[in-house]
Amino acid sequence: MSKNEFSSIDEALDMLSKGIVDITFIKKTDGGVRTMHSTLNKLWIPYGEYDTVNSVVAHAIAYTTELLPVWDLSVSGWRSFYLGSTIEIQPSLVFGDTTEIIESMVQEKSEAEELSDEATAEIIESMTSLLKKKIATSVEEAPSKMAEFTANKIKQMVTNIIKQHIMKR
Repeated sequence: MSKNEFSSIDEALDMLSKGIVDITFIKKTDGGVRTMHSTLNKLWIPYGEYDTVNSVVAHAIAYTTELLPVWDLSVSGWRSFYLGSTIEIQPSLVFGDTTEIIESMVQEKSEAEELSDEATAEIIESMTSLLKKKIATSVEEAPSKMAEFTANKIKQMVTNIIKQHIMKR
């Protein structure tokens, strides 16, 4: 499911708290386009940052702010974006179901045996392999997605020029 904007701060907090969300937005500082692998899910954030997660969520709920800080997995740090500047929002194609897969593997292994170092290493190797395949697929699909995005922006610009021209008449 891909969309252009969050319908509310509650929806943003819900999606970001459940997992990793790829958010593409226009930067207010320079007008550039940026995509973040964003989350507020504590499973993906270092333990020392948990208090920050709690305060980000509490502040967003209390003040219904347009600026939302999130944990950016690509830089392993806090970044923020304006809710109104989003271009595309979707559960991460790379990381999206990783948590569920890991939990399922751990559950399966722990039912059969104690989670040994060997079983843990096997789970890590399986997940690493899966993520590498997902990343390779994303890289392959990137040029066509960028072309589609550019074509849509050009259509929007042409439509705006035509509307302006008609209004001048």
